[in-house]
Amino acid sequence: MSYGTGTVYPVPPDIKKVVPLRHLWNAVHEDRSNQIVLVNGLPRKGKSVLACSFAWHLYRGTTGDFEHKFDVEKHVAFSKLDIQQAIKKYKTVGACLIWEEAGIAELGAGARDFWSSGNKALSTLFQTMGFRRQIVFVTLPTKIMIDKHLRLLSHVEIEAFKVNRRKKRCLARIKWNEMGNKGDIYGKYPRYVEDGLRKRIKTLSIPLPPDEVLKEYEYRSELFKEWLQNKLISDEVNKDKVKGKKSVTELLKEKYMAMIPKYKEYWNEEKKKFDVNLIIMMEEVSRHNGYILKARLDKEFLNEDGVI
Repeated sequence: MSYGTGTVYPVPPDIKKVVPLRHLWNAVHEDRSNQIVLVNGLPRKGKSVLACSFAWHLYRGTTGDFEHKFDVEKHVAFSKLDIQQAIKKYKTVGACLIWEEAGIAELGAGARDFWSSGNKALSTLFQTMGFRRQIVFVTLPTKIMIDKHLRLLSHVEIEAFKVNRRKKRCLARIKWNEMGNKGDIYGKYPRYVEDGLRKRIKTLSIPLPPDEVLKEYEYRSELFKEWLQNKLISDEVNKDKVKGKKSVTELLKEKYMAMIPKYKEYWNEEKKKFDVNLIIMMEEVSRHNGYILKARLDKEFLNEDGVI
């Protein structure tokens, strides 16, 4: 069985004129290497859109017609297991894969899960996947959220900071990761030559992929995040049930039922109202919950004139 094989074609014109795209293309097709790209940025700044744009432009088949083969359903992963399976499954030279929200604990490779069995497997995979000649984009809010060993194995770091949907462009900063004399990794801006001078590219503008690709990507991303939020809530509820804990709502309901027979003890005759401070002191609850209990007493025992 052969991996990372196929005819190497010249750089397509639309990729050749964009230095970072050309660099990634050459690394895979000419240098016979893989590329691990960290795509970071604050929430809603466009890191997922940026990763999708890079993948859509770079993914090519080996037929020579440079058709866009990027498939959101096949090439976007949302967990450690998904990305490992995708790397093993898609063997085409230049195959672009996206690992969405890799910094999430449990499903991702978060720094707080340092050297878990999953992260060990990923570290081994990233060290040995060069012969497959793929490009893996890893999206996360900041690179410190991913395991240190995986950060050191990355080749490129891209920071997303704006998506202009009117002009159909996404803006970013990109750096190549290089190793210093002491073994530390530092970022280096890409360069280009103009009028005989080498200049740095600090801000990069990449065209967005077609709307249908973005809509499918965002739809699947929203489904994943909705599922994840529901899972977190469900896990916490189940954890409390196992420990025999009750929710705040259940505890407040029990307290209120116990307060009903002695409701007059909370009444302040001078102010002609239920005293929230008495409720807080007697029931040992927070001020917020004290006002909730007072509101229930008001609703239950006061008439329209505010009298018991």
